[in-house]
Amino acid sequence: MSTFSSLNAAASALFAQRKGLAVAAQNAANVNTDGYTRQRVDLQPVSGSAPASITANATWSPGGVTVNGITRLGDAFLETRMRQQSASAGYTGALSDAWTRIESSLGEPSEDTAISARLGTFFSAWQDIANRPEDDAARAVLLQRAQSVVSSLRDVYTTTNTQWTTLRAEAQARVDEVNVTASKIANLNDQIRNMTASGADVNELLDQRSVLATQLSELVGAEMRYKEDGTADIMVGGNALVSGSSYHTMSLAGTTSFSALASSATQDSTESVRLVWADSGRSVNSQGGEINGMIAALAPAEDGGPLLTVAQAINETATDLASSVNALHQTALTTAGTQGGDFFALPADAGEPVLEISVAISNTEDIAVRDSETQDEQGSALNSAIADKISRLTSTTELWSNAVVSVGVEVTSANEKAATAESTRLAATSEWEAVTAPDADEEAISMISYQRAFQASARAITAVDEMLDTLINGTGVVGR
Repeated sequence: MSTFSSLNAAASALFAQRKGLAVAAQNAANVNTDGYTRQRVDLQPVSGSAPASITANATWSPGGVTVNGITRLGDAFLETRMRQQSASAGYTGALSDAWTRIESSLGEPSEDTAISARLGTFFSAWQDIANRPEDDAARAVLLQRAQSVVSSLRDVYTTTNTQWTTLRAEAQARVDEVNVTASKIANLNDQIRNMTASGADVNELLDQRSVLATQLSELVGAEMRYKEDGTADIMVGGNALVSGSSYHTMSLAGTTSFSALASSATQDSTESVRLVWADSGRSVNSQGGEINGMIAALAPAEDGGPLLTVAQAINETATDLASSVNALHQTALTTAGTQGGDFFALPADAGEPVLEISVAISNTEDIAVRDSETQDEQGSALNSAIADKISRLTSTTELWSNAVVSVGVEVTSANEKAATAESTRLAATSEWEAVTAPDADEEAISMISYQRAFQASARAITAVDEMLDTLINGTGVVGR
């Protein structure tokens, strides 16, 4: 065996262990880096060589070790599962947030300014007049409480309108984020393909692409498909959002007007909000993702959209309030003996009743409470049978109570689904990180292992050097 070949073997070990130490240090440095996938040096022994010889004991020369590459220790199966769960969590989370905001804006049942509370005080004011029909102060309180009911209905409706408009703007911002992210992935695909072809290391670029792909899954339920040239296609609804170095864009179509969907006059002819491909206008038939959850929250009432469902309930409450109170008030007589008219003013063709309802009476003397067919024991014209009947109306209160209960049920269901999806996402993410994320203790052990191997290789070089020194400088020297 050539002594110099031992030097080559030890030198190759030095280079290999130094590379391994550098990779372990890189892993340790990125222990807390989101999306980083740990790496390992792929070492391969170099076969020893033996010169051509007819003797049986020909000299063998060691080949050492070589770095065959740096392996990225990812797991495509776990990564795909994590993205699927992220898409589900994004969808249910967005829908849960929408229902929770609605419940908060209603203020039911504890707040004094809530619709239920205002309805209660309104009908109790009618009972006060039934008890004291001649009390002008009680009549004034009734008008004030009637106005409070109208204001509460309108305030909640306006808040719902604002929430819908804000949510649509948020959805548009998420779509813009999808388009920007798609362009970044396409650019990374181009870099990865070129660098892979030239033999360069692309592990960090792969990590960047993986993080961006996960973001797209959370936003729009995207899937990732790897290709042989190192690039990856991003699929959404069965169509390619990103293909190699090219990409498509998305946009939100449909109305930007809450009133167009809420109004009975225009909702049938108004296009609801939907996600489309910008170049063709075709719908993006994707499942899951935060954007699709937002679109579900923006949907019309007949499609289960929470915001417009509540808007519909408010309009129905306003309509029932006006019709039920007016129906009785029109049969009553005022203190002057004139026929009562509408207590609430509401056009029959109102598209959004809650925005057009108002208190039709401004003078307390115009409040009609007397039943023309009923007299009290003294035959007084101030009998209050109609006021008593109005105070006992329950249809409006029950209608709104049912809507509030329905919202509470939906909130509970949405929150439970979101919590379950988020728990599953966290479990999938933890499982993926357990396999792919670097561990500080493990990397510390790896660095020590590479360090010891480096020291051993250095010691081998020292030993060979000493042998060569003895061979070259000490052999054949005659003492003097």
